[in-house]
Amino acid sequence: PPLLTSCVLHFGLVYLRPFTAGNGRMARLWQRRLLMDHWPVFGFLPVEAFVHRTEPAYHAALEYADRTGDCTGFLTYMLERIDEALVELLAMPDPVLSSEERVERFLRQAPSRAFRRKDYLTFFPGLSTATATRDLAQAVQAGLLERKGEKRRASYHRN
Repeated sequence: PPLLTSCVLHFGLVYLRPFTAGNGRMARLWQRRLLMDHWPVFGFLPVEAFVHRTEPAYHAALEYADRTGDCTGFLTYMLERIDEALVELLAMPDPVLSSEERVERFLRQAPSRAFRRKDYLTFFPGLSTATATRDLAQAVQAGLLERKGEKRRASYHRN
């Protein structure tokens, strides 16, 4: 599996020390490259930052593997850093959507042709009433929606 292979590659480059300097950096670079070939998200995932945060443990895992010939601890260490980076990525909030993007997302996923502002607010729970009203008014103005009724009784219909 590529995830484990990338960790073994990292360990091998550090263990063999093929360069006079920068073996750790080169190992992390090639590990990232291998991971990116399989999962492009690794191009944006700062696994190295998690290694640097726990650098003493990184060196301890390498030294133990060097001393004993067993790289299991190092592989576990690297897989844990990758896991931490992925968990942090998943915990990041969704990007802020523009009014147009919100309306488009809602219309793609809304089951019926007609809806009320409260349906829109239910779909976007963190949105204020004023922002929902502005979004829908802009969609009406752009010709995406037709409004029938006034104020809270208004319903919106797809064009």
